[in-house]
Order: sequence, then structure tokens, then C-alpha cells
Amino acid sequence: MNFAVSKAGSVKAGVVPGDGGPTNKTRIVCAEEGIPTNTLFAGILELPPGVHGAVHNHHMEEVYYILSGSGWVECEGERKEIAQGDTVWLSPDVKHRAMNRSSSEPLKLLYVCGVNYDSLKT
Repeated sequence: MNFAVSKAGSVKAGVVPGDGGPTNKTRIVCAEEGIPTNTLFAGILELPPGVHGAVHNHHMEEVYYILSGSGWVECEGERKEIAQGDTVWLSPDVKHRAMNRSSSEPLKLLYVCGVNYDSLKT
């Protein structure tokens, strides 16, 4: 197979930890369901107004593309503003999180990271 298409609505949605608890939404767009990748992981994260994700790190690079809204990305304690159209690169093993600064609009971002997905299955 040389390419695959995963139709809208055909992939799972879930929640991510953070201040908003179950109000934070993430939709996995490139994982074991529908897209046969072994080296990439991607999703769309939506943070409600005033909410931030949990501080975390992982052993691979990550890129965010801000789809809508505004906020901050915090990396190793340093905070930078982000808004629609911005791209963020995070190096491996750094503690980071995304934060929504708006009181009325969600922050929505596409994240892509390199990973051997099989190594995440336990």
C-alpha cells in the first residue's frame, strides 16, 4: 500500500489530562486505526477556554500547528504565545504543555510526532 485515507469521523476521539479533565478533547488522526504508519503519530487537540493540558514529555520530536484560537506553549518553564497559523517545534524529552488563554474560544491544534507506535502498546 502506498497511501491511505481515513475519512472524517472514522477515527476515535478521547480525552487528555489537564485542568479541564474530561473537557479537553483529542482526536487521533494518524494511529493504528485506518492509517498504517509505524513512525508517525498525529492528532487534533482542543482545549476549552482557560484550560491547559498536563505537563508531559516524550522521547520524540513534536510539531504543533495552531488551527484556531490563541494561548501559550510552555516548555521547560518558558512560555511563548501562540495563535492561529503558528507552528511550534518541541525537541525530544522536554517537559511541555499547551494552554488556552481565551475566556471564550477553544484552542485547537494539530500535533504530529515521530514514534514507533508499536512501542507504545503495553
